[in-house]
Amino acid sequence: MSESKRGRPALPVEQKRQQIGVRTSPALKGNLEQAAKANGRSVAQEAEFRLLQSFDDERRAGGEHTDRLLRQVAAEIEEIEAVTKKRWSKDLTTWAAVARMFERGPVRRARPDRTSDDEIIMEAFGRLHQAEQEKRELCAVLGAHHIYALADLPEDQAPLRRAAGGIFGSTINALAVGTVPPGPPDRSRERKALAAMVDDKDTAAELSKVIDRIEELDEIHRKAKAEWEAAREPYDRAEAAGRELYRQMWQRRAQELFQQGDYSLMGEAF
Repeated sequence: MSESKRGRPALPVEQKRQQIGVRTSPALKGNLEQAAKANGRSVAQEAEFRLLQSFDDERRAGGEHTDRLLRQVAAEIEEIEAVTKKRWSKDLTTWAAVARMFERGPVRRARPDRTSDDEIIMEAFGRLHQAEQEKRELCAVLGAHHIYALADLPEDQAPLRRAAGGIFGSTINALAVGTVPPGPPDRSRERKALAAMVDDKDTAAELSKVIDRIEELDEIHRKAKAEWEAAREPYDRAEAAGRELYRQMWQRRAQELFQQGDYSLMGEAF
C-alpha cells in the first residue's frame, strides 16, 4: 500500500490570497517600487501594506467621514503654507490663517442640516429679502425729493445685526444699514418730511402712495422675519449646545493641566 503524499494544509477560503487587477500611473508605480525596495518588500506586498495602512488610518481618525475631513484640512493647510512659504507651527501669520480655516473651511462646508436646505427658512428669507429690496428702491424715490428714509425700521434692524455672523452671514450684512436716527418705529417721520418738503399736490400724493407701500412692506418684512427666526431657532439651539459642549471640555482640560502645574489654557478656557 503506497504512502499518501503530505503537504501544507489547505487554508480556509477566507484566508486564501486573492488577486486584484489594478492599473496605476507610471508615477505611482515608481513610488511603489521605490518604497518596496527601501522596505525590503515586493511591489505587491508594499501595495497591500499601504492599502491596509489606509484603512487603519481611517479607523483611527474616527471613520471615513472624519478621515475625509482631515484630509481636506491637511490640503488647505498645505495651500496656506504655500502662500506664506512658512510652516503654521513656526509662523504666527500662517498659524492665524490655519486657525481661521478651522472655523470657516472644510468643517463649515461639511455642516449637516444646512439651513439653506430648509424650505421654510429659505421661503421666509426670500420674502424678507424681497421686501427689503423693494423698500430700498422706494426709499430712493423719496430721497430724490430730499425726504430721508431708511429701508429698516429700528425694530427691524437689531435682529438682523445679531444674525449677521450666523446662518446667512454676509447676506444679512448686505441688508443691514447704518446708524438709525432716534424716532418711533413707523413712517411718521417720512410723512412729516413730505409735508414740509413738497408743495406740489400731485407730487405729494404720489409720494404719499410710496410711503403707504413702504408701510405695507414693513409689515411683510416683520412677519417674514418672525417666521424666519422661528424656523431657524432649532438650528441655533443645536449650534449653541455644541459650542457649550466644547467649552465644557476645554475647561475640564484646562483644569487638569492646572492641577499638573500647567497654566497655559487657563486664560482661554475661563
